[in-house]
Amino acid sequence: MKYRKNYLKVIFQLKFDPILELQNSEPVQFKNKIKEQFPHLKLGRRITIKAEIKGLNGKEEKSKTPMTIEEIQRIWTFSDKDNIVLVSVSANDFTLEYNKYQDISTMDRDFDFLWSQFQTIYNVGILSRVGLRYINQINFSTGDPLDWKGYISSDIIKAVLGITVPDKHRLGRSTNTIFWLGDDHRIKFQFGIHNREFPNPIAKKEFILDYDCFSIDPVDASEARKHLKYYNELIGNAFEQSIDKKLRKEMEPIGTQSILMLKESQ
Repeated sequence: MKYRKNYLKVIFQLKFDPILELQNSEPVQFKNKIKEQFPHLKLGRRITIKAEIKGLNGKEEKSKTPMTIEEIQRIWTFSDKDNIVLVSVSANDFTLEYNKYQDISTMDRDFDFLWSQFQTIYNVGILSRVGLRYINQINFSTGDPLDWKGYISSDIIKAVLGITVPDKHRLGRSTNTIFWLGDDHRIKFQFGIHNREFPNPIAKKEFILDYDCFSIDPVDASEARKHLKYYNELIGNAFEQSIDKKLRKEMEPIGTQSILMLKESQ
């Protein structure tokens, strides 16, 4: 199914062994190769915290210095002029992110360009992890915030709203997490009503369908795009099983096949 509208934020990330050059200096060559399409640069830092837990007489106790900074890693994020498409690089990973997703063909094109430029400089051989995440943040300005019949599949609605709320209480948040295990990958599926205004009661009509598909074994770097296509298909199929005809109509199917499938479901 293809749609004219979506509610997506998309993240595609490749992880690899540390690149020493990126541990010590700015990716100047990479910046110069992509600056025309991605002119804006922002430097960030990823801080890894190590927590120490010590056992005493069978009980867990925090040590006197329970948290220490294990690593501070620099991250360079390049963005297009509208800050819609971002590519981030660090010594350990390469991430392509869309604040507003268009379609897989656009993502393929962007990834091919960016990853090829990155590889001409750093020549990564093996990827320790390949991950594609599609976060659907479905928001409506009006409507009962607990009524998702016809929009979300009945199985998911039951999992999120099927438990009776105790007397004199109101629902504040309801989210679930499921893992699906493939032979060479995993899919972490998080879904439900997160409620951005928590701990206030749910007042806005919002639903999250969050699919994170990732490899479990090392991957040859030359197959990164193959995994992007494969994971996109897996997530697309899972998404179609998660939604119902009213949401499909809201998203405006495009193409003859998509429209016919929508009509058949009505």
